[in-house]
Parts: sequence; structure tokens; C-alpha cells
Amino acid sequence: MKATEEDLHPRGPWTYLRESLPGGFRPNGLAFILAWVVLQVALPSLWSIHLRRLVGSSALPHYWGERLTARDIHEILWNGGLHQAWTGFWMPTFGIVILYLVLWFGWRHQAEELGIRARWRPWCMGLLDALLMGLLPLGAVTWLLLLVLDYLGATGIQGLGWVAIVGRTLAPLCMGAALMVLWWLCRLDRAAEPDRPYGLRLRHALVCLWSRPIQWSSLIFIGVIIRLGIHALVLLLAWRIGGGATPGVWLILLLQALAAAINAWIIAWCMRTTARYWRQDARVRQAVSDLKRDYA
Repeated sequence: MKATEEDLHPRGPWTYLRESLPGGFRPNGLAFILAWVVLQVALPSLWSIHLRRLVGSSALPHYWGERLTARDIHEILWNGGLHQAWTGFWMPTFGIVILYLVLWFGWRHQAEELGIRARWRPWCMGLLDALLMGLLPLGAVTWLLLLVLDYLGATGIQGLGWVAIVGRTLAPLCMGAALMVLWWLCRLDRAAEPDRPYGLRLRHALVCLWSRPIQWSSLIFIGVIIRLGIHALVLLLAWRIGGGATPGVWLILLLQALAAAINAWIIAWCMRTTARYWRQDARVRQAVSDLKRDYA
């Protein structure tokens, strides 16, 4: 179907948030959510069960993060047997497999939004493109931001000190989220337009991200805040409930799974938004290229 003139207007990612709300519970979306829940909840729970069996009724867990030294960690890992059996090989392998499924089903879900086939090559090469183009500039921006936060923290003003503490936590997370968005754009570009020259491909991916700095930065920042906030609420509730009773432990575990599922749905929503934004940008670029060719 031929695009109308209105369809060829450049639009930022904000405008696609409402359009991208549906579609999160298609098969690939559900698989992505399930894999994310397993990664966020099942793996830590298995580690917790093993550690509980390892220390038994010891008072050691009460002092974790306070008095646990490097020698204590070595004793637990080697003399305590933590490196043996399923924790030695199978647990890391299981974690890697689940992480792969999270990333792969996320790619399938995003490709499905545009009606293109999810292939290995654009998925892998898109990641390399994102690291090549985004690691240095995004790392520089994050470094400058951390310098500003360090300056604010050194002023001695209590409010600015809290801003610095929270900002130092959020800045690396936002950088990682921005790299993920760039990866989403790069792999879509490679999958949908595989014959485009490499230099032009890199330039267009950078333009997609940096031409809308306010909208992208706000979406990334708000997304990180919401995802952290959901897990923080669960941790706060878990702190109040305590782990002394079995029903309370199961309630906390279910709440963690629910929080992980909500966060996975939010990430999938952002992937669909990015896909729609890239499709509109590609239409605009093609229309501009056609006009240049017609008037050349």
C-alpha cells in the first residue's frame, strides 16, 4: 500500500508508545517474558537454595556484606563445595542458555513487529555495529555525567549528595540501555535492508538515535527508573515480611516473578516502539532519496 503524505512525516519515538501497547502477548513475546522471569527469579533462587544447604543453620548469612572477607569467599567456593556438582558446570551453562533465549526471543519479537524474519547474521552483526558506534560516544557521555555527579557529591550539600549517589547507580544502567536501543536499531537495519552500504548503514543508525536525544534519553531514563522501582518495592516488602516463615518466602518469590514479568513486558514494549520508529524513519529516508533522484 502506498504511503500517504502524512505517513512520511518524521516522528519521534514518543509518538509510537500508544501504538506499540498491543502485541506483548504474542508467542514470541510470551516466550521472552518467560525466559526473563527464569533468568531473574529461577537462577537466583537455585543459588539461594544451594547456599542455604551449604551453610545450614550457621550464623554466616547474617554477616554477608559486612564481615565476609575474600578468604571466606574462597572457603565457601572451594572447601565448601560450591564449585562442585551442578554449581560447577551446569549452573553457569544453564544461565548462559537462558540469557541466550532472552536475547533471541526478544529479537524474534521485535522482527515480528515489522513482519521480517529473525536471522542470526543481522542479530550478531548488529551487536558489533552497536558496540562499534555506541560504546565510545555513550561511554564519554556517561563519564562526563559521572564527573558532574562526583562534583555535586563533593559539595557537602545533603540533597546533592543523594543525587550523586542515585545518579552513579543509574548512569551505567542508562548507558547499557542506550546501547541496547542502538543494537535494536542496527539489527533491524541489517535484517530489513541487507544490501545497503556499510558506511551508510552506520550513519543512519547513529542518526536514528542521536537525532532525537531528548525523547530517547527520557524513554531510557524513565524505563530504568520504573524497572528499578518495581524491584525496589518488592525488596522493601520482602524486608517487612521477613523470611522466617515458608508462606512469606513463597509470597516474596511470587512477587519477584511478577516484577520480572512486568519489567520484561516493558522492555518488549520498548522493542516494539523502536521497531515502529525505525520503520517510519526508513520510509522517510526512502522518500527523500526518491525525491533527490527524481530532481537530479
